[in-house]
Amino acid sequence: MNDEYDFFIKECAIAASPSIAWVSIGQPFDVIRTRLQATSAMRFSGPVHCLKATIKHEGIMALYKGFLPQLLISMPYSTIMFGTYARLKPLKTDVLDSQYFFNVFLAGVGSGVLLTFFQNPLDVWRTRLQTAGTGVSGKAPEITGRPRKTSAAFRGFSMTAVRNLPGNGIFFLTNEVLRESVQQQKALTNYFHPTVLELLIGGFTGVIFNLILTPIEVLRSRMMATTEGGALFHSRRVLSELGPFGFFRGAGVTAAKAFPVNAGGFALLYYTKGKLSVDEDVTS
Repeated sequence: MNDEYDFFIKECAIAASPSIAWVSIGQPFDVIRTRLQATSAMRFSGPVHCLKATIKHEGIMALYKGFLPQLLISMPYSTIMFGTYARLKPLKTDVLDSQYFFNVFLAGVGSGVLLTFFQNPLDVWRTRLQTAGTGVSGKAPEITGRPRKTSAAFRGFSMTAVRNLPGNGIFFLTNEVLRESVQQQKALTNYFHPTVLELLIGGFTGVIFNLILTPIEVLRSRMMATTEGGALFHSRRVLSELGPFGFFRGAGVTAAKAFPVNAGGFALLYYTKGKLSVDEDVTS
């Protein structure tokens, strides 16, 4: 019983470890991204303008607004996500075929089920702290149709579900494909230190995942920062204000954040795994 308990504690510590990198590195990026995505171009013309205006009017500590809810989100989020994935992930065999990678995707989807219900209320809290005083509704043209009202805790829930179910499937599938591709390239494994490869694999995993999910994040941020309107309402509003490229507003900030955050997160995950002497196939 004690061995099982110790193993469970180790699994939780390993699964929670990426959150340390996520919060310590990513919070300023997240504030700028959220403000860009939740406001119109009339408020902030781009990430540099948003950064300068935020520091000028609110001070540098404004870049850490929403830190507490982000911390409360990140540690259990990481534990649930990586811990559930570790339990659902298929075991590696000598030949990794399409069925293996499909099962990896399904394991990623499964890792997001509990996250969706846990994450959404805290993300609403974080988003509203980060966008307070920024004029999130802007002066967009009137759009016909009555916007739908939703309980505050479940604002953006549909977009959170997309991010955490098929989104997590994409996240873990991308990481596994990159990891397998790198391992097949002997020139890379011979030339680069394993830690450098972990940083690169984790970084590119985060960039690919976040760029694919940017339109979902734009709608999620707008829904959470306001009190009315569903995904369709805010999609029409983004198109009206910014055109099709509005769905990728903040993508540069997202990519800039995604690489160091996920590089650090995955590197810390595997470092913690090695220190706690847990087998690769248990948690990767």
